[in-house]
Amino acid sequence: MTRTDILIQRASENDFDGILKIAKSLPEWFTNQGIREIEQDFQKCEKLVASEFGKIIGFLLYSNLGENPLINWIAVEKKFHRRGIGTLLLDSLERELVAQGYSNIIVKTLGGDSYEPYVKTRLFYLNTGFREESQVLTNLDEWPIELTLFKEI
Repeated sequence: MTRTDILIQRASENDFDGILKIAKSLPEWFTNQGIREIEQDFQKCEKLVASEFGKIIGFLLYSNLGENPLINWIAVEKKFHRRGIGTLLLDSLERELVAQGYSNIIVKTLGGDSYEPYVKTRLFYLNTGFREESQVLTNLDEWPIELTLFKEI
């Protein structure tokens, strides 16, 4: 696989099953509640998909909230981790947002250092130019610390 084999494009309604399949294949990141939220967000968020030879291998859902668009969900099929697919999705989103006049983007993720999958998630964001904006304690068992990351684009 070369990066030229990967196509990043807007998702359509036909991509719903492929997006859910990826999310369900990553239980370390997506709980049943998370899957339900992705199902709801699919209807109201903007969506990008990464595909290789017509098969969806990654997705990014985002929403425009005032001056700071929010990445709601991003995931890449596990066998494609660490191959630049997440970065391609993020780069495509940033180009799209800059063209729309935005200059910042935020993402909220699980904070703390105790859960290894999200340690990797935070490293991905930090390595792509995000910086920590805030951490908030929540009353949710699955999400005890909400970390907000910010990036100028």
